[in-house]
Amino acid sequence: MFFDVSKDRYFHLPTSLEAPFAEGLVPDDLPAHTLHALQHRDIIVPSAQPSLAFSPVVHPVPSHSLLEMGQGEPRCGVGDILEVCADVGRLQRHLRTRPLLSLLEATAARPNSATRTHPDIHCLALRHRRARRYSFIDTICLLDSLALLAFLRRRGHAAKLIFAVNLTPFGAHCWVEHDGIILNDTLGSTQTFQPIRIQ
Repeated sequence: MFFDVSKDRYFHLPTSLEAPFAEGLVPDDLPAHTLHALQHRDIIVPSAQPSLAFSPVVHPVPSHSLLEMGQGEPRCGVGDILEVCADVGRLQRHLRTRPLLSLLEATAARPNSATRTHPDIHCLALRHRRARRYSFIDTICLLDSLALLAFLRRRGHAAKLIFAVNLTPFGAHCWVEHDGIILNDTLGSTQTFQPIRIQ
């Protein structure tokens, strides 16, 4: 299974075209017909840069979920509620009108830890969770994960956005992790999904 964030799509390839990715081949070593087929599908593009080997996503299974560690939710202030609700509304509009790639690029730069306003990322994630309940917009994994990342980044914290899929039946999911701990979902909700992209 492949995830093309530039076109907002998941897709399969025929077994013959999946093999180079599974075997970690370099594009320059592919047979001409395979290379042409992948280029025709916009899977790879010609480049003057040296080719890198294909490699699947390898991600350690998370060890814990913050939501299952028994840590009580801290109080959130009016400022938190207004900020989170504004983020959720803004990101909902952006997800409807902009390509996903443009939203992910905004999460790529590492936040400046010098601007960190709170030392405990777990406390911040729980504050965000509590404030999120005041929004009238339904919870959706991608929307809420992007909103949580934005909340954490403003406070100088970096976390990973994990995209994952389940093939039988097909399903897509995402969540936020930090140091092997899921911040906004349970282990049970994520364990059947295979990570396919880490942002």
